[in-house]
Amino acid sequence: MLNVIISFAWISLKIFLACVVMPYLFYTKVYDWFLGKRFYEKQPIVWTPTGVLGQNYPLIGHLPAIITSMMYAKTNNLSNHVVDCMIKVFANDEYKPVIYGNFTSGSSLLISDPKTVEAMYTLKNKYFSKHPLVQQLCDCLMGKSILNAETSPEWKQARLTLSPAFYKGKLVQLVEIARESVRYSREHLKAKIKKSDGEPVRINLITEFSDVFVRILLMCALGEDVSKQEVDYWENGKCTKRSVSFVLRETFAKLIERAYMPSLFFFPFLANVFLTPHERGVKANALTLRTLIQGIVDRRRDAIAKDESLKKAGDFLTILLIEPFFENNNERIVDECLTFFFAGS
Repeated sequence: MLNVIISFAWISLKIFLACVVMPYLFYTKVYDWFLGKRFYEKQPIVWTPTGVLGQNYPLIGHLPAIITSMMYAKTNNLSNHVVDCMIKVFANDEYKPVIYGNFTSGSSLLISDPKTVEAMYTLKNKYFSKHPLVQQLCDCLMGKSILNAETSPEWKQARLTLSPAFYKGKLVQLVEIARESVRYSREHLKAKIKKSDGEPVRINLITEFSDVFVRILLMCALGEDVSKQEVDYWENGKCTKRSVSFVLRETFAKLIERAYMPSLFFFPFLANVFLTPHERGVKANALTLRTLIQGIVDRRRDAIAKDESLKKAGDFLTILLIEPFFENNNERIVDECLTFFFAGS
């Protein structure tokens, strides 16, 4: 009886692979590859058999180049995005305005021209919808933020509501918040030097500038500097305490890097499924950050209810809390605050 069950299961698996998985892979990874090649070869866009991002094959696309670049980054202890590493390895750091490639989402265009990107996200934003993959990858952290949301009436309403947050008067307030953060950092470095009593002081400029940058973004987004606050951080199955700035940076990077995992490369519809212990740890870190931001939102709402003069604060969170479209929607407020931070970084 057991042999019959095993034989039936094996036959069922082969039928499933032949009738479902193989046609799916052929359509999304082979047919799409040839369509992209035929279309973009006619365009003034980089395309060669090898390409500036390494070899590009049907079915597996740039997966070999991705793996090579990730190994290069790990060997050389680089924190660069995998595409930056691919350009470093295969194109000698030579960026092109538009690069064609085959990644998790299939045929893709990598646009590095600032004016083109600005036009896409401002003047021409209504003419294209964002690919759902990025939203799915970051859903546990950034939710349904305006940056990744599908172009819809609700998206247009959110965009219209947020527009006043970036007019000149509000931006001047944000600049002043940034100045205060820089002054704080300057005094912090002065205090560190003063404590040395004339002895040489070792200062890691990269770390210091990174801390200044994160502090400015958090102050502009939340009106509070929580960069040094320690929260739970899961890695390799172990929970430790790390600073908020570290957890923000690492969690977002690892969520995006999931796009280059072989499982998601071939089956991107699994972007919302966290299969491995590593992935589940990243998701836990994302939830920790959202809980932290939610606590700040609740405290600020209570403070404004007690003292309405706080409505004049120029940080992004306060602006959202006094907008009727956002004020009672905690999930959306957290989504947009985190998006503000990551868009700035």
